[in-house]
Amino acid sequence: MSRRAFDGRDERGRTTALPPALRAYMFRKGEVHNPAGKGDEYGRCLRLCREASFSAAEEIIRLSKESDDERVRFMAATWIYVRLP
Repeated sequence: MSRRAFDGRDERGRTTALPPALRAYMFRKGEVHNPAGKGDEYGRCLRLCREASFSAAEEIIRLSKESDDERVRFMAATWIYVRLP
């Protein structure tokens, strides 16, 4: 079944031309809308995790050695092993 040429779709139904309403919001060549590439909330979360990472690692190590529950010790030891460089 053949589609009309002006409807913006090829013979398989894939879009080949955008409607004007969507074309107005397209990125233009050479235009940068987010130069850092990351959102502000992402940066806040990253900073928070970096600040807490040392104490979190200490807690995981403590759990791997001192927990009464062997499942917790196993999971903590696995977490440490998997994340070694």
